[in-house]
Amino acid sequence: MSFVFLLLMFGGICRSLWQYAQNINDINAAYLKAYTIETPLGNDHVRFSLLVVIAIFTIIFLLAENGKNFKKITKNLLFTLAIINIIYLHVLAVRTGLICFYLGVFIFLIWLLSQHKRKHFFLLILIFFLPLTCYFIFPTFKNKIRYLKYDLSFVQKNIYLPGSSDGNRLVSIKAGWELLNQSPFIGVGFGDIKQETDKFYEANSQMSTNDKILPSSEWMIYGSGTGWLGVILFLFVMLIPFLVKQLKKNIFWISLNSFIAFSYLFDIGLEVQYGVFIHAFMLLWWYKWLQLKE
Repeated sequence: MSFVFLLLMFGGICRSLWQYAQNINDINAAYLKAYTIETPLGNDHVRFSLLVVIAIFTIIFLLAENGKNFKKITKNLLFTLAIINIIYLHVLAVRTGLICFYLGVFIFLIWLLSQHKRKHFFLLILIFFLPLTCYFIFPTFKNKIRYLKYDLSFVQKNIYLPGSSDGNRLVSIKAGWELLNQSPFIGVGFGDIKQETDKFYEANSQMSTNDKILPSSEWMIYGSGTGWLGVILFLFVMLIPFLVKQLKKNIFWISLNSFIAFSYLFDIGLEVQYGVFIHAFMLLWWYKWLQLKE
């Protein structure tokens, strides 16, 4: 199952990079305007970047658990595939995928250090230099950072920027927070989130109709829809996987659930079909897979 998943992801990455190679200069420049390389999943770059991160951790788990049983060529192929996935993740330069990757790696390396495996300390040092290295190597990653700084400068000045990506997301999260505070006990109701969010935009922003989005945080969706009770319930649901008796000490299970839960701070993955499928399928697959390894 894991090798089929990795093969499918490799095919998707190759397809995405091939399209990028057809028009490299224009796409590099377009990253200064919140553009991203086209991806599979109907160009859902957020969800695809999350799958890339899961593929990277799948490879790490395979090497950690079965490395001694693999032939040298298999280990080299897996290692090469991990490098390809990491490089692609930075070329794609999607915020959600990058945050999840670094969070998961940081948790994993801290665990290694806690196990007194000091020989891995240099990996923790290298991980801090990886973004800096990618900034100078990959134009898309560099331009994404430049656009992010440009975008957020308008947010700091409370100036509306039409077509803004991260800026509008932050404003939408602020709208969700305001709705939560307005109705802390019962919320505004899921059916009225769009209407109430638009009212916030009209009163606090000159945002155009095309830029008016739902609160860009799954936590704020539940908070604005049902109040603090919804936030607490959502938190409980996110904590359930960590309480699984057989896996609560498994670092791979902890890492997977940590970065998925964290991704919902800035994304509404459970409001789209691909997000629901990825969350349910990946957690159930890893739950079964890791249990068999215990």
